[in-house]
Amino acid sequence: MRPPIHTLLAARNGTQHALTSNGKRIINKQARSSLQIPQARYRHDSQVLRDIASEDNDFILSILQASPSVRDSRSYLSSFAPPPSTSVSPSTDVLPSDTTTTTTTTTTTISAESSADAAKANPLVNSLLDPILRRPALVKIQGPFTDAQLDSICRGMAHLQKLGLVSVIVVDRDDLPSTESKDRFEAQRQRAIVRHEVERVVHFLGRHRAVARPIFSTVARISETQNRTQGQNTIPGKDNGEKQAEVFVEEEGLDHVRRAVREGEIPVLLPVALDEGCRSRRISSNRVLLALASAMSGSGSGSGSSSSSTLSANAASSSSSTIASNLISASASTSASDPSTVPPNSKFDLTPVRLLIINREGGIPSYARQGLPHLSINLASEYTYITRTFLPQWRESHPTSLSNLSLANGCLAHMPKESSALVVSHRSPAAMIANLITNKPAHSASLPHSLLVESEGRITRDTPTLLRKGLPVRVLRSLEEVDQGKLTKLLETSFRRKLDKKKYYDRLRRDLDFVIVVGDYAGAAVCTLEGKGEGAEHTPAAIPALDSSSEKADNNEPICYLDKFAVHPSHQGDGTVDFLWVALRDETYGLGLLDASNPSIGSLRGVGVGRDLVWRSRADNPVNKWYFERSSGFVRTPDGRWKVFWCDAEQRLKELWREREFGGGRLVRVVEDEEKGRVERWEREIGSVPSAWAA
Repeated sequence: MRPPIHTLLAARNGTQHALTSNGKRIINKQARSSLQIPQARYRHDSQVLRDIASEDNDFILSILQASPSVRDSRSYLSSFAPPPSTSVSPSTDVLPSDTTTTTTTTTTTISAESSADAAKANPLVNSLLDPILRRPALVKIQGPFTDAQLDSICRGMAHLQKLGLVSVIVVDRDDLPSTESKDRFEAQRQRAIVRHEVERVVHFLGRHRAVARPIFSTVARISETQNRTQGQNTIPGKDNGEKQAEVFVEEEGLDHVRRAVREGEIPVLLPVALDEGCRSRRISSNRVLLALASAMSGSGSGSGSSSSSTLSANAASSSSSTIASNLISASASTSASDPSTVPPNSKFDLTPVRLLIINREGGIPSYARQGLPHLSINLASEYTYITRTFLPQWRESHPTSLSNLSLANGCLAHMPKESSALVVSHRSPAAMIANLITNKPAHSASLPHSLLVESEGRITRDTPTLLRKGLPVRVLRSLEEVDQGKLTKLLETSFRRKLDKKKYYDRLRRDLDFVIVVGDYAGAAVCTLEGKGEGAEHTPAAIPALDSSSEKADNNEPICYLDKFAVHPSHQGDGTVDFLWVALRDETYGLGLLDASNPSIGSLRGVGVGRDLVWRSRADNPVNKWYFERSSGFVRTPDGRWKVFWCDAEQRLKELWREREFGGGRLVRVVEDEEKGRVERWEREIGSVPSAWAA
């Protein structure tokens, strides 16, 4: 007998039915519940899809908010974009004498093109053909954090992974001692707390579709002896009695990290190490990070560092929206790639390119900014100075700033020169993406201080601090101290013109004020004194007397003229230009203010009276936009060939504002009485400066 149709449908759908004597269908409770599952699953999937769409929108928006320039996008794509496709198009040459060959070739060509188009349209095939370049970053999550705060941090980590940066995370807790307690039960309690932190980080990373791998085994080792070559990994003021113990990572421990990074997973590590008695001990997370930086940087440069792709020529002239589209496309290829594309036995480059320190304090406080964070730090020039000027009250509000500064200094010593460290608050997760794409601070440190403190988007306590290895800065006040050969090479390389050396250096011998040199002539600023009058004897800038008359502008005083400002092309975009301009500001128009005190070799250390700084630039110079943002004003010369820029002495402007405040509300004039005629004099004197270039 043939079964009823509804029984067949029930069997096909996997439900259970019963027939009554009337032939009616009765669905039992189990079947009813099974029929309701798809509807509930549909609602759940819809919510998940909405969350995914919202998170993707946030990711795209964070890239757009970074506002990368052409140079920024070129630098990012050269390090993280998938390698260019090397597919060879099939030959379409046809033998006219053979009709059969023509038909076969045409058919083969169409088939090959169709296959290529299908491969391009299929993201899985595309990811298999185009393996990505993953770059690791060392990350310190310095808790404790609430669930909402940790969720925000992990969302940022997931976004970084989409952009090709795989975080190697070491958890930390400020509310626990940096070293393990000698009490066994207390040590177990502290170990359980840190282990739970690892589990929380892995959980929240998973919520944002970032695969994480908790590593509970000991990656690092402790050696009491001092005969190893890896170096001492200690943090001043943080490790107490363990300063003599060296922490290092061997190849066996590093293999845990290598496998996770190679497979696109985020390793999350405990701050533990194995001592010489094979006992696992909890140590400072800073020491683990220092050991990882040393071991990962020495793991060998494999294909990862040499297979960086280059930005195509048409991207150099693209708009900001096109740049952002390129970055998003690169991130899409990154997130869709298959880890199986990396051969298991290949040498995988683990050299970290970023150090991220995520805390609750924000950036490192600045003595010159009344406790607000540094925007960027040149460690080669400022490390000792910042440590020395760290105020006692900051040890309460920023208790880990000095140890984090020391950590960044130690890690960056092992990392590539273009690497950077970012000390960022958990309240600024978007800053991590902006730093990855642009490798720049939140605001340029060379911008006028009034813009950084008073304008919209001003510096706050949560503003991150960017740290670089940097280069030493020197101020030379005589031509005999200048290496003329290196300065000539820098100027000719930067301006792409031939210098008339004899004429130029003869003029500097007569009119030189000072030369600021960054590193081994990676950048230089040459300032001269113009308008001294005939027969006036040149005296290099010294510390002016602090009296009321010297604070007024004098139209008969020599003009501080910025004759040359150059940065070597290989150092453009790495912060050298900001370090150079800040040093220039502190020696000229910022002199006399508290924030002009800087550790540059040969500088005036902020002691003196500020002077107006004047320079000129060709009217069609693309750098003029950069000058506009840093100058007090400019004027076009009558012939239209030049723009004359100037920066007013900030100390004098401060006095004018004080007079307005206590003088019955008198407004500051656009042109003060003592400033009348100065622009005309500047144009006249600067216009007579001869060209430094050979005809």
